[in-house]
Amino acid sequence: MNTLQDRIRGSLIGGAIGDALGYPVEFIYSFGEIRKRYDSASALICTIAVYALNC
Repeated sequence: MNTLQDRIRGSLIGGAIGDALGYPVEFIYSFGEIRKRYDSASALICTIAVYALNC
């Protein structure tokens, strides 16, 4: 069943996951700078994985 407590927990976990995924590019303000720093999607994914594993 979908209780209020389950929904609250899911939103908190979802927020934490979204925050962790956005961390590598959080203070980069242009898309061009992100593309320059992470020349491919795999480089960005590897960076996200490193941050996630070191939490």
